[in-house]
Amino acid sequence: MLKENHTFTEKLIEQKFQALDSMSQARNDLFNLVALPLSGIEGRLKFVNSESLDGESRIADEFTQKTCREIQDQVNQARNALDQIFVAMQDSRTSLLDS
Repeated sequence: MLKENHTFTEKLIEQKFQALDSMSQARNDLFNLVALPLSGIEGRLKFVNSESLDGESRIADEFTQKTCREIQDQVNQARNALDQIFVAMQDSRTSLLDS
């Protein structure tokens, strides 16, 4: 019976560390494949939506200006949501480590 408990405990510990590894890999993938590209898109949109050196809009067409600002806002919202996901993943990781 004691040996069965020991084996069960070892399996739980192994599963816990597999879950932590999976979480770390998912977090890395989210950062590399989602957060970094979103950051690049956001930076380019900020540039496009900014004024040129002569104080004029970089985009002459009003509709396109509005569309670019809306896309920039959506990208920003996606990055904020992603940040919340990162926090939740970190909280879950901490919870697993503390248990």
